[in-house]
Amino acid sequence: RNRGTFGGSAVHADPASEIPAALLALDASCRVRGPEGECWVRAEEFFLGLFGTSLEPDELLMEIALPGRRERTGCAFREIARRQGDYALAGLATKLALDAEGRIQEARLAYLGVGGAPVLATSAAAVLVERGPPPRLSRTPHARLRESSNRWRTCTRRRAIAAGSWRCSRARPWR
Repeated sequence: RNRGTFGGSAVHADPASEIPAALLALDASCRVRGPEGECWVRAEEFFLGLFGTSLEPDELLMEIALPGRRERTGCAFREIARRQGDYALAGLATKLALDAEGRIQEARLAYLGVGGAPVLATSAAAVLVERGPPPRLSRTPHARLRESSNRWRTCTRRRAIAAGSWRCSRARPWR
């Protein structure tokens, strides 16, 4: 049952769901089977938009594979909801790998609840690898998120939530 729920959540592709964002941050791959055979699809190619994936109507998700954990690699996940157990307003899944000197060697940041699909912040990750963490929060990766407002979440509120998620993820990647 747990495997089915995990895969079902990935295929459902809810933009506020934790699993799609975690799969992006962890650089997961999805094994897809259809009438033409099987293939592997990377998570960033799997999630297309609001409740949309790259699966064709006659295809099934068979397996989700995560790369093995390397030394000096840590992950953090932070989401904000109105009440515990509610759907997330926004959140951030983070994976950081450090080199022997403690510098960021690899970074993957995946936001949830800020658009029609989970957002992999590749340019922000590249800046973290190149320059290290920003000293000021005004230059954090969430600043360039393209957001849409709705009745419950305004752009300003979602950007503030993303900033809070970034602060928490940055402070606790190794716990």
